[in-house]
Amino acid sequence: MNEDITCVQAQYPMYLEFDVSDVDMKEVKECCVKYGTLFIEYLDGTIQEIDSYTEYEPDMKHPEEVKYFTAESMEIEDAKIQLKDLVNQENVWRKNNES
Repeated sequence: MNEDITCVQAQYPMYLEFDVSDVDMKEVKECCVKYGTLFIEYLDGTIQEIDSYTEYEPDMKHPEEVKYFTAESMEIEDAKIQLKDLVNQENVWRKNNES
Protein backbone atom coordinates (compact mmCIF):
# COMPACT_ATOMS: atom_id res chain seq x y z
CA MET A 1 0.00 0.00 0.00
CA ASN A 2 1.06 3.55 -0.62
CA GLU A 3 2.57 5.14 2.51
CA ASP A 4 1.15 8.59 1.64
CA ILE A 5 -2.46 7.49 2.25
CA THR A 6 -4.11 9.41 5.12
CA CYS A 7 -7.78 9.00 4.21
CA VAL A 8 -9.87 6.15 2.80
CA GLN A 9 -13.25 7.10 1.31
CA ALA A 10 -15.94 4.47 0.68
CA GLN A 11 -18.78 5.46 -1.64
CA TYR A 12 -22.21 3.85 -1.28
CA PRO A 13 -25.35 4.30 -3.37
CA MET A 14 -28.38 5.99 -1.84
CA TYR A 15 -31.83 5.89 -3.38
CA LEU A 16 -34.81 8.23 -3.18
CA GLU A 17 -38.15 7.23 -4.68
CA PHE A 18 -40.84 9.75 -5.62
CA ASP A 19 -44.47 8.71 -6.12
CA VAL A 20 -45.51 10.07 -9.51
CA SER A 21 -48.52 7.80 -9.97
CA ASP A 22 -50.81 10.88 -10.12
CA VAL A 23 -48.69 12.57 -12.81
CA ASP A 24 -49.80 12.33 -16.46
CA MET A 25 -46.40 11.51 -17.94
CA LYS A 26 -47.68 12.31 -21.46
CA GLU A 27 -47.83 15.95 -20.32
CA VAL A 28 -44.29 16.02 -18.88
CA LYS A 29 -41.48 17.76 -20.76
CA GLU A 30 -38.69 16.79 -18.34
CA CYS A 31 -37.87 15.90 -14.73
CA CYS A 32 -34.87 16.56 -12.55
CA VAL A 33 -33.96 16.06 -8.90
CA LYS A 34 -32.03 18.59 -6.84
CA TYR A 35 -31.50 18.62 -3.06
CA GLY A 36 -34.01 15.81 -2.57
CA THR A 37 -36.83 17.55 -4.50
CA LEU A 38 -38.26 16.23 -7.76
CA PHE A 39 -38.99 19.02 -10.25
CA ILE A 40 -41.44 18.17 -13.04
CA GLU A 41 -41.71 20.57 -15.96
CA TYR A 42 -44.89 20.16 -17.98
CA LEU A 43 -45.33 20.86 -21.68
CA ASP A 44 -47.35 23.99 -20.83
CA GLY A 45 -44.35 25.41 -18.90
CA THR A 46 -45.66 24.87 -15.37
CA ILE A 47 -43.38 23.26 -12.81
CA GLN A 48 -44.44 20.92 -10.02
CA GLU A 49 -42.21 20.19 -7.02
CA ILE A 50 -42.50 16.92 -5.13
CA ASP A 51 -40.69 16.92 -1.79
CA SER A 52 -42.03 13.72 -0.31
CA TYR A 53 -40.00 10.66 -1.05
CA THR A 54 -39.09 7.28 0.30
CA GLU A 55 -35.49 7.08 1.45
CA TYR A 56 -33.69 3.78 1.49
CA GLU A 57 -30.70 3.00 3.68
CA PRO A 58 -27.63 2.18 1.62
CA ASP A 59 -26.36 -1.38 1.64
CA MET A 60 -23.14 -1.02 3.61
CA LYS A 61 -21.78 -4.50 2.79
CA HIS A 62 -19.78 -3.40 -0.26
CA PRO A 63 -19.09 0.16 -1.39
CA GLU A 64 -19.40 0.99 -5.05
CA GLU A 65 -15.91 2.42 -4.92
CA VAL A 66 -13.08 3.00 -2.46
CA LYS A 67 -10.74 5.95 -2.93
CA TYR A 68 -7.48 6.79 -1.19
CA PHE A 69 -6.25 10.32 -0.44
CA THR A 70 -3.11 11.99 0.83
CA ALA A 71 -3.02 14.59 3.60
CA GLU A 72 -3.27 17.27 0.88
CA SER A 73 -6.56 15.69 -0.33
CA MET A 74 -4.90 14.45 -3.50
CA GLU A 75 -6.45 11.22 -4.75
CA ILE A 76 -4.04 8.34 -5.23
CA GLU A 77 -5.28 6.82 -8.48
CA ASP A 78 -3.17 3.67 -8.45
CA ALA A 79 -4.61 2.67 -5.05
CA LYS A 80 -8.25 2.64 -6.17
CA ILE A 81 -10.13 -0.57 -5.53
CA GLN A 82 -13.36 -1.10 -7.43
CA LEU A 83 -16.31 -3.12 -6.11
CA LYS A 84 -15.41 -6.16 -8.21
CA ASP A 85 -11.95 -6.18 -6.60
CA LEU A 86 -13.49 -6.07 -3.11
CA VAL A 87 -15.81 -8.95 -3.94
CA ASN A 88 -12.89 -10.95 -5.31
CA GLN A 89 -10.89 -10.22 -2.15
CA GLU A 90 -13.78 -11.35 0.05
CA ASN A 91 -14.20 -14.56 -1.97
CA VAL A 92 -10.48 -15.33 -1.62
CA TRP A 93 -10.63 -14.60 2.11
CA ARG A 94 -13.67 -16.89 2.54
CA LYS A 95 -11.99 -19.67 0.58
CA ASN A 96 -8.83 -19.38 2.67
CA ASN A 97 -10.77 -19.28 5.95
CA GLU A 98 -13.28 -22.07 5.37
CA SER A 99 -13.31 -24.59 8.14
